[in-house]
Amino acid sequence: MNCGDSGTNIILVIVVILFLALNVFIRSRRAGGSPLGRVVGIFANLNHNEKLVENFGFHRSVEKLKTNAWKKNKDKVDFLPQELRMALSQVFEMSEEVNERIDAARKFKSDSYMAGIDVSKLKPPLAKCRQQLQEWFQENMQNPEFQPKRRRGLFG
Repeated sequence: MNCGDSGTNIILVIVVILFLALNVFIRSRRAGGSPLGRVVGIFANLNHNEKLVENFGFHRSVEKLKTNAWKKNKDKVDFLPQELRMALSQVFEMSEEVNERIDAARKFKSDSYMAGIDVSKLKPPLAKCRQQLQEWFQENMQNPEFQPKRRRGLFG
């Protein structure tokens, strides 16, 4: 084996790795756009927020609650029951209020301001929404209407 062959092999391995990484990226993006993918994203935000609320520390370095999946998908979850959508909306609204208070505490560099943030009111609605969303997911996981659409082609 000479030096030219090993260089070619290395380039070939790099190309294959890049191709596989691109394939995984495209598949994950496709799954996130499906109804089940949206629900999983919202569920992940709820789980994260529930853990943060359980371990909420009253200091400026506390992590903010996640609301990005809800902001991105709130207009795309019409398939969820109305009661659940309303509960999710309320929970993420409350989460935004907590985030605003965290931002204000950071702005004023005040740990005492953080002590005034009442996250205990978020615990029951977070748990309820997480449970309802999990039940909906389990009931509809096999429903082809909500699964990612299979595409055939170069990456499918």
